[in-house]
Amino acid sequence: MRDYWRTTALVGSMVLGLAVPSANAQMKLSETDQDFIETAAQSGAAEVAMGKTASESKNTAVAEFGKMMISEHTQMNEELAGIAKQKGVEPPTSPDLASQAKDAAMNVLPGGTFDKQYVSSQLDDHQETLELLQKQAQEGQDAELKAFAQKYVPVVQKHIDQLNQLKSQPELQ
Repeated sequence: MRDYWRTTALVGSMVLGLAVPSANAQMKLSETDQDFIETAAQSGAAEVAMGKTASESKNTAVAEFGKMMISEHTQMNEELAGIAKQKGVEPPTSPDLASQAKDAAMNVLPGGTFDKQYVSSQLDDHQETLELLQKQAQEGQDAELKAFAQKYVPVVQKHIDQLNQLKSQPELQ
């Protein structure tokens, strides 16, 4: 009977030991790092959602940019989710309510008007995302999240450059 209790205690300790790291992982992340995960995940989801609408534009340049947003922000979202889950954090998979409302309002705009608003809105959104990534790269405490942010600063800057080029097209002014 003594062996039974020892085995039970050992198994119980192992089970508890396996459960503790994920709970501790989340507690080890600073509030700033946790906020970064939430904001970046919601922002990325919004980029993908708006990209889907833009990908159907009759303006080829806007449609191509929308497709690129789907592809590149999906990749970013998946990478961030992988890092977050390793740290015991379940990142949001949908845009925040403000982004959802903006998406709904823009979806009813006619073609050319949508295209102009999309490019302008994306420029603002990407400026915010760039600032978020730069802040995390400089001030974040988690090394993996800092590296993620550093990796994607040039990607988001490239998006901003492309949006500025799009904005200069006569039909998008």
